[in-house]
Amino acid sequence: MSFLNPAAGWFAFIIPLIILLYLLKPKYQEQTISSTFLWEQLIKDIEANRPWQRLKKNLLLFLQLLAAFLLLLAMSRPYIPVAGYNDSHVIAVLDCSSSMMATDVAPSRFVVAQKQIEQLINNMSYKDQMTLIAMGEEPQVLAAASRNKKELLRAVTSIKPGRESAALDPVLEIISALAQDSTNCSVIIYSDGRTQPAKHDVKLSCPLEFKKIGQEKDNIGIRTLAARESDNHMIVLAQMQNYGDKIAQVDVELFAEDKIMDIRPTSLEPDEVKNLIWEDVPDNTKYIKINLNHKDCYNLDNEAYAVVPNQDRQRILLVSAGNIFLEKAWGILPNVELYKTSPDNYDKDLSEYTAYIFDGFIPGELPHGNILVVNPPAGNSLFPANGVMKNIKEINLAASDDELLKYVDTENWQILESQQIECPTWCNPLAKYQNNMLLGRGELNGKKIALLTFDLHKSNIPLQTSFPILVNNLSNWLLPESTSNITLDASERTFTLDIPPQTGEVIVEKDGEVVGKYTHPFPAAFPVYDPGLYKITRIAGTEQEVSYLAVNQINALESNIAPVRLPLKYYADNNSGNKKLYNYELWKYLIWLLLLVLIIEWEVYRHGY
Repeated sequence: MSFLNPAAGWFAFIIPLIILLYLLKPKYQEQTISSTFLWEQLIKDIEANRPWQRLKKNLLLFLQLLAAFLLLLAMSRPYIPVAGYNDSHVIAVLDCSSSMMATDVAPSRFVVAQKQIEQLINNMSYKDQMTLIAMGEEPQVLAAASRNKKELLRAVTSIKPGRESAALDPVLEIISALAQDSTNCSVIIYSDGRTQPAKHDVKLSCPLEFKKIGQEKDNIGIRTLAARESDNHMIVLAQMQNYGDKIAQVDVELFAEDKIMDIRPTSLEPDEVKNLIWEDVPDNTKYIKINLNHKDCYNLDNEAYAVVPNQDRQRILLVSAGNIFLEKAWGILPNVELYKTSPDNYDKDLSEYTAYIFDGFIPGELPHGNILVVNPPAGNSLFPANGVMKNIKEINLAASDDELLKYVDTENWQILESQQIECPTWCNPLAKYQNNMLLGRGELNGKKIALLTFDLHKSNIPLQTSFPILVNNLSNWLLPESTSNITLDASERTFTLDIPPQTGEVIVEKDGEVVGKYTHPFPAAFPVYDPGLYKITRIAGTEQEVSYLAVNQINALESNIAPVRLPLKYYADNNSGNKKLYNYELWKYLIWLLLLVLIIEWEVYRHGY
């Protein structure tokens, strides 16, 4: 047995002090009386209280000495080392992703999780401590190893759910570091399981408990919204999905700026993805809005805005022996003027194009602009081929969060034949088959270069709804970006603006209210607030330039609100052979024993034993 507070031994002087009080008895004055018959008991007391006499057996003295000893021992805080787990340090993790705002449990998943953590805090004993972590795209430690219940409760109530997805990896890294510094740690994660999957295996030395929040999966959400001007009229594409397990009826409302243009009743089967197209939107419409008139458990994805791009048409050269899929997909883009030529007629001096598409052909000398290569020929030096792959059905996404794959569903892609390309060091693979690249992108000598390793005619990809989305993403990456009108999704928190030098002030408004005013020096990136439509006014003297910014809560991971098990790839090491020693304190038992001794002493004194 050891002591955490050995300095309490200085109070041992109380023991000889008690003995001294028994040795020093009070003196009495002698008086003459007529008879001692009535004074026999007094004479006995006088004899007992005579000072400096030898100590006699005295039960009260023994009990008082025992009580003093127990008090000193408790003040010294004795402990014994014990092997095992002592869950006095709890790491509570609260999922702050947007899916936690689902209302399938009242009032919302997030509030239910908050209440459970508050109850856990209120049940803490005086020796317990808690670390509180908010799990968002970036984790935030709100309280570290705190025993202060008020501080912990304030921290819990201060947390707000965000618009992004929750990232599990950084939270597990924090937990792993905390568990190494603590010998009595346990982890509780409050989440609906809709987090970004952990990419690394993390070995923990403490037990973990997952509190699954949520019950239902009923939700219909917008997956894509885009508006383009083509041939002097506007085309609007909206894509939505039924994430529930029942047939859903929904009225899709289309607004051109603030005027309602159409209400289209739509039926969606369970897990069905449906596209709606409008071609009668008035010209010169600056922005459009789609609203799903349907009650479900998650309303954040029932509304979306799209700002009509304001870009000059850019010249693109397609070099191909004939590919109707590429011609149609790129030809309908509103900001593109597509020109075609054959590999035999290609001239390396053609330099007036912004970007080039080489289908089944790569010139010996690359042009100055950005490049898309489709089905590179065998024997080229840019993308060396090591063979041919056939019957490709299972495609792995190496970088599912890349901007080229935004809203692109590759689940139903099938490819009959593809080149087996040796990926260059400057190129990043985005989609793979058996560790062989199918889609990649990179930069070489200042040029942006994207690659599709197969012939589109030998695949079903041009027949998928994801193909025009992929082409749109490629055009956004290959062509110079316009900053006059912008549409952002839930993962983006800032936006950039092209601000002319003569601009004196930038005003940002949402719903008619000013949310930001900026003057010189202007920030490199402007903050993004809640989802909705923002009006941006750049003022230069008496002139004003107005543009719009759409911020949408479009996130397929968050829209699929069905609660699931947490996607963990680590294991908790709870083997008994790895149990650590912790200090088991005994002072509380000594206090109870001291109280018992004092009660016995009082009874002895009261009965005069």
